[in-house]
Amino acid sequence: MDAYVFSLETIQRANTIMFSNSAVIRKIRGHYYFMFQTCERRKHQLVEAHVRLYAVRHEAEDEEVDGHSDFLFQCHQMRVQQPDDDCGAMLLMVLPQVVVHRIDQWSPLFPPECLPADGRDPKTCATYPDPTQRQVDIDNGSREGKPPGDIKVCKAPTKMQIMNHLCKSRLEVVVILEGIDSSTSNTMQARYSYVDEDIAWDATFERCVVTTPKGLCVDFDRFHLLKPAPLDAKRCVMSSQF
Repeated sequence: MDAYVFSLETIQRANTIMFSNSAVIRKIRGHYYFMFQTCERRKHQLVEAHVRLYAVRHEAEDEEVDGHSDFLFQCHQMRVQQPDDDCGAMLLMVLPQVVVHRIDQWSPLFPPECLPADGRDPKTCATYPDPTQRQVDIDNGSREGKPPGDIKVCKAPTKMQIMNHLCKSRLEVVVILEGIDSSTSNTMQARYSYVDEDIAWDATFERCVVTTPKGLCVDFDRFHLLKPAPLDAKRCVMSSQF
């Protein structure tokens, strides 16, 4: 009986976490980013809330048997750039938070045809079973990678190439958000997923945080709304900022 009550309370608590109905992919300073929005509907936020992303996609085995390759559903880790997963991908759920994943050469959303065909260097692109890296760590000097001015190892993907890859691989992005309920000390996990049909291109989230005489207010009627974004933004301000 106690286990059942615990499970029911955890499920009810997880239902207070909101995820945007749609994810977006947009281009910022020459790079494509996958984004979605999440928020807490209760006034008592989760303790130590953090987020993880995984991509499940349909792909062929490297080795052929009798001239045929088996197609398998594979689960891939997706590195999170905002909030930084090097710092635990921690979230403050009091305001809507935009979670950002960069579609770089380690991303499972990166088109395979843009990767080098004649061998791969784990310092510059995804190479199984080496750990998944992030291009942003090379860009900001946190990790060694391709020397400055060196020839690009991977081709920059186009919008159409990414769209075709998402459709062909039947890719689904799985979001797992975890935290501790401060009133019960139970660990809560909320899950959501996005498939190709749930992704809006060249869009961003409408502003849903407004100021009132009593303070800040989150307008949940606008939480799921999208608006057009620049085709290649040079400067980007998240919709959760005000």
